Amino acid sequence: MKAESVLIIEDEHALGAALAMLVRRMGHLPATAATAAAGIEELSRRKYSAVILDIGLPDKSGLELLREIRSLTP
Repeated sequence: MKAESVLIIEDEHALGAALAMLVRRMGHLPATAATAAAGIEELSRRKYSAVILDIGLPDKSGLELLREIRSLTP
């Protein structure tokens, strides 16, 4: 199985770290971001196979961010 890159956008550090550990144990390569802005910046730097997205981020609604992500990377 090929290791895929997964971006986790989650503002709660403990939950983001736990999700990253789970993604790593599944054989994939996790990256984390704590805000919508940091997530968009990370997506502009690197291609990800999947995004795990928190709905309640401190700087933007996760649903708004999802629309933005879909327009940037269909």
